[in-house]
Amino acid sequence: MAYERLDEVLKRLKDSRDTQKAIEEQKRQAALEAAMEFARIKAEVVCPVFIEITARLAASGFFGEILDQTSDPISPISLIVDLSDDDRPSQKESLRIVFDQEKGMCGFDRAKGSTRDIQTNLLGRQYSVDEISEDLVSEKAEEMVALLVTEEIKRGTAAAE
Repeated sequence: MAYERLDEVLKRLKDSRDTQKAIEEQKRQAALEAAMEFARIKAEVVCPVFIEITARLAASGFFGEILDQTSDPISPISLIVDLSDDDRPSQKESLRIVFDQEKGMCGFDRAKGSTRDIQTNLLGRQYSVDEISEDLVSEKAEEMVALLVTEEIKRGTAAAE
């Protein structure tokens, strides 16, 4: 009878730990589901948009490349754009879609220079995996290319003056 309080306290501790384990398992499962969804979206939504944009760049005489570590389905995927021509070199830039598995969120980043070794520098807000649509990816990619073209035109105009 003297140990009833001890038994009660130990039971509360065990229940508390069981609850914490259940919460951690739920978080782990949610992160896994988000990663699987990102991998699907990357393959079914992002890649086709990036392929279309690289084809349009090529049709206009420019260069686009998709950088994706296919062995890692949750790695970032990049669209690298190079507006160089025979007369004038141009800075390569990339638009990356980065997945944060812990948060289950995606972000877009734009980087100049070497796109293979850059650190994440997300632009704007992060999006839940469910928000990543063909329209959103197309909009962000077109926005980046339009900005690059505008900058390239300004550079050409400044150099001519």
